[in-house]
Amino acid sequence: MRDRFRISVTGPAIAVALGLIVYAANYAVVMALVAGVCVFILGWCLPRIMPWALAGVVALGLVFAPLVLGLLPNPFEKGPHLRWLNPSSAQRIIIWNNAVVHIKEKPVLDAGFDATRALYGKKDRVVYKFPDEIAGQPWGPTMYEPIPLHPHNAVLQVWLELGAVRAAIILVPDGEDQPDIEETGGPKGPEPTRYGDWENKGRAIDF
Repeated sequence: MRDRFRISVTGPAIAVALGLIVYAANYAVVMALVAGVCVFILGWCLPRIMPWALAGVVALGLVFAPLVLGLLPNPFEKGPHLRWLNPSSAQRIIIWNNAVVHIKEKPVLDAGFDATRALYGKKDRVVYKFPDEIAGQPWGPTMYEPIPLHPHNAVLQVWLELGAVRAAIILVPDGEDQPDIEETGGPKGPEPTRYGDWENKGRAIDF
């Protein structure tokens, strides 16, 4: 936006976007925004360390994700500890815990690609009724599959569908970087998708 529009446009646009994120009260979006800002600042200040640090965080997250869920509150137990949850968050916790149940059944070997899509169907839908403390307001009974299509968590889906053996393969580097290959028949000048020069007389080129 900064490259294409004036600051008089980009400033208000960014402010409106941030306002919508905060106003929506979507925890996932707000956490992603905060995490993105933190990573950007650290990457700016520590450009050599951050790639390795992020790789370590991803590796630890992949290894310990099934264990971390035990630290989250039980959405069905009444108490003030549920006030920070909303119905969507409570539903996610239930889905994640159901995914962990299947992971424990095959912790080493995998269940197969897209296995989560075949675990449950409409006939397996369950009625859930959360306590009134969630989001500070009552939420009526809801019916849905224990795992609707996927675990709503990429790491848990890797564990469930790939197992520990193939999940570990993801953490192994794939060797040395391949040398750059020169483009044949492309536009002259700097690579357009890297340098922002991607539009030429109204034509989007080299994509």
